[in-house]
Amino acid sequence: SESGREGDKLAYLGLTAVDGDVVNAPVITDFPVAIECSVVDSMLNGSHEMFAGKIEVIHADEELVNDEGKLDMSGADLI
Repeated sequence: SESGREGDKLAYLGLTAVDGDVVNAPVITDFPVAIECSVVDSMLNGSHEMFAGKIEVIHADEELVNDEGKLDMSGADLI
């Protein structure tokens, strides 16, 4: 748990990020699935703030998308 101000955490971990297609946030390309979401609401919950989001774009490796264009995680090498 180090601050990102002190260095580039993604580079330290060997990860690559690119600009999102829709949302102004990075997408890590090393993961089999990445989801771009926009914030539609937020709620204060005691000492925390909870955000509600809308899925804008799902990026997925080709082998995880079936013939109907739907995400199929059965081929993923999950922990």
